[in-house]
Amino acid sequence: MKETERIAKETAENAGDAENEAPRREIPAPDAAEVERRTRKYAADCVELLRKNKLTVTTAESCTGGMVGSRLVDVPGCSDVYAEGYITYSNKAKRKLLNVSKATLRKYDAVSRQTAREMAIGAAFAANADVAVSVTGLAGPDGGTEKRPVGLVFIGCYMDDRVTVEEHHFHGSRNEIRAQAAMSALKLMKSVIAENTK
Repeated sequence: MKETERIAKETAENAGDAENEAPRREIPAPDAAEVERRTRKYAADCVELLRKNKLTVTTAESCTGGMVGSRLVDVPGCSDVYAEGYITYSNKAKRKLLNVSKATLRKYDAVSRQTAREMAIGAAFAANADVAVSVTGLAGPDGGTEKRPVGLVFIGCYMDDRVTVEEHHFHGSRNEIRAQAAMSALKLMKSVIAENTK
């Protein structure tokens, strides 16, 4: 079970829903305070791991619009590891700043595993960074389709010439989806760094 799903489950259980109540169609968003707490913890852990291993990081964000970078900058000492990041909301920006190919965007769409992968690689090379995390998704409330619903987010993390990409399906308002995406991006970054620096 993914972390946001577990937080959402805890939120629903803590709401005291009656056992015989009809199941809700909408899955509740995770508790905002808990998402915030975990986001800050993951950011601090990432900065600590990066500093300990003398690594640098960059960010490539679309739907989160700088939230991942902002959380990193909240951590004292971040300037040792984080020099620059990219907010590439449009396809044009993804091509121009991150070298995402036009063919990838046309074939797979901006919200795709392939685009998240190219965003992470492009950011790492553009910033000359050891680690790069990318986020691309649909935060809503508009723009979703049956194939790509609101809440669909792909998160990529580049390190040591490899890219890990995760697919997530978040729930809640636009800002709640963005917050969950930022938290998950930092969680993935922490996991990738820890795995590659054992």
